[in-house]
Amino acid sequence: MSEGALRVRVSDKYSIADQTVAIELVAEDGGPLPAFTAGAYIDVDLGYGMVRQYSLANSPAEQHRYLLGVLKAQNSQGISAALHDVVLPGNGLQISTPKNLFPLDEAAGYSVLVGGGIGITPMLSMLRWCVAEQPERRVHLYYGVRSSGDHAFKRVLEELAAAHPAFK
Repeated sequence: MSEGALRVRVSDKYSIADQTVAIELVAEDGGPLPAFTAGAYIDVDLGYGMVRQYSLANSPAEQHRYLLGVLKAQNSQGISAALHDVVLPGNGLQISTPKNLFPLDEAAGYSVLVGGGIGITPMLSMLRWCVAEQPERRVHLYYGVRSSGDHAFKRVLEELAAAHPAFK
């Protein structure tokens, strides 16, 4: 990865579910990060040919950070394990600029979002956009998990639901 590569720093890392961590990234130079649209992802390049895509879970209105949700995969090729076990706050990483092959239809008056497990990350970005930019838009989120321990971003979803009555 070289074209569009960005240097970032891990500003925070914390548990959000069993075997799942949230990783917050900020620009290495302290400036704003490139804008993105709801549903976007970045490539995380750990070197040695280890590149993996991760959806952005934060609001597209934020340019001071990117928020990732990373499940420690059982059959990991090393990337999710490294992000869980090796990468720490303060570490630098190389990422791509955001890309979006899964955009939200911003003109729709009603959205149904469906996610499972860590698949909630692009839905969370879409949900955040909806409640911030179109609070009158009705939004239904269907989120399936195997167990309560797998419920990534549970607290964030509860806060959004409490604050925005159009979100069900």
